[in-house]
Amino acid sequence: MNPRLRDNIPLIESLVRAYPRAYSVHACLANLLHDAGRKRAATRQLLRNAALFPDSPSPYFQRARWAMNAQDWLGAARWLTKCLRKDNGYFRTAALFRRGECFFQAGKLDLAQADFAALPDGYEEFGVRGVEFKSKAQMLDAVQLARSHET
Repeated sequence: MNPRLRDNIPLIESLVRAYPRAYSVHACLANLLHDAGRKRAATRQLLRNAALFPDSPSPYFQRARWAMNAQDWLGAARWLTKCLRKDNGYFRTAALFRRGECFFQAGKLDLAQADFAALPDGYEEFGVRGVEFKSKAQMLDAVQLARSHET
């Protein structure tokens, strides 16, 4: 991590005080704390964000990303489920795709297939690792291939 990131924490904290209704500033602080290795402080900030913005799915999507980065696949799937419960459509396809991928990584193939099948045909998204584009069809094929190796 860039050691200068820690220097930005007080600045972002002051922006949170100046713009208490701007979710993006609160999210930035949580991510900055997380990236600085202050995981407990980041989690507290994220819980605060969920309380300050009770109708927003964003804190749950953000927490899911942290879990995915830590390869906590089932934890990420739980956070994405919470995101989907709060969502009014903005996160739906991205959250379903990512949750399907998390279930796939955790070996929960039935759950993965259900999430991928619920996506619109032709849907594409960056994978959990964010390095390659994957499509609904590719992920459904991957589920079938994984199933063929189970027996």
